Amino acid sequence: MTTATRVTRQDAAARLQISESTLDRMIRRGELAVEKEFHGTRHRVWVLLEKEPDQSAVVAADNNPEEGEHSLGVSSDKSEHSSRNGAYSNRDDLAALQVEVQRWKDLAEYRAELLKDSEWRYHELLQQLTKSQENTEKLASTLDRALPAGTGKPPTARRRVWWPFHRS
Repeated sequence: MTTATRVTRQDAAARLQISESTLDRMIRRGELAVEKEFHGTRHRVWVLLEKEPDQSAVVAADNNPEEGEHSLGVSSDKSEHSSRNGAYSNRDDLAALQVEVQRWKDLAEYRAELLKDSEWRYHELLQQLTKSQENTEKLASTLDRALPAGTGKPPTARRRVWWPFHRS
């Protein structure tokens, strides 16, 4: 008879020794049972892990191999089983790492393209700024030639007073 233990996603990933994204994929495929605890518009996901009632005996067998093998009837030749699991795990890890490396390469290429585009826009803006400054200088020199030379002091006009009872 098995009982289910309710743990968080992070704890479940740690206990199963997998990443949280792998745990999420396992949940989506229906390989793991979950409970959702709703809090308004948000929710917390609890993973239901099966726990064997004789789990303490298995833990004791791992701690004391001589006692555990005799009491549980486990054979001492575990190398074949562990090598198969290790190879399978290593192949999955290798495939996952290759996918991750490819994703990082694609991201690097994308960012290189963005950088190249931003450099091009920067140089275009510099050219436009240079042209704008040249046009401003041309207009300023044209205005200097077109306007009469002044004394440097603006002409002052006599102020008209709008108040009728003003003393002059």
